[in-house]
Amino acid sequence: MNAVEKTQALKETIAAKGSMLVAFSGGVDSTLLAVLTKDVLGNNTACVLLDSPVVPRAAVEQARQIARELGLELDIISIPLMEQEEFRKNPGNRCYRCKKISTVYLKQLAEELGLACIADGINVSDMDEHRPGLAASDEEGIVHPF
Repeated sequence: MNAVEKTQALKETIAAKGSMLVAFSGGVDSTLLAVLTKDVLGNNTACVLLDSPVVPRAAVEQARQIARELGLELDIISIPLMEQEEFRKNPGNRCYRCKKISTVYLKQLAEELGLACIADGINVSDMDEHRPGLAASDEEGIVHPF
């Protein structure tokens, strides 16, 4: 499958969802997903960055700038990760716990906005790595259009 065919297949996957909340980090994958989702779904999409004390301030500002430059409306929601004992203890499954906690906030926003699903920029190359947060995302029904 060539790049044009892959892009068309991705757009069809996005369109089939009807509406989508994109978990946005400002990275290449979530940015591409956000742009394509906005192109395909128009106002039936939203982008959100979950902010917490563990997210570098520079990363938040970079995501804000990227969204602004691309004409994406970006909601930034502060989540109280450090108030969560299961996260603060820094256990071996911290990434899993973080994603479980984060998903609560994503689901709440998606429901408030009337959006059908939540998507992230996880891609095929990420599947070969140890990603405990990915297991939590799958359990919570987060879709991975890539």
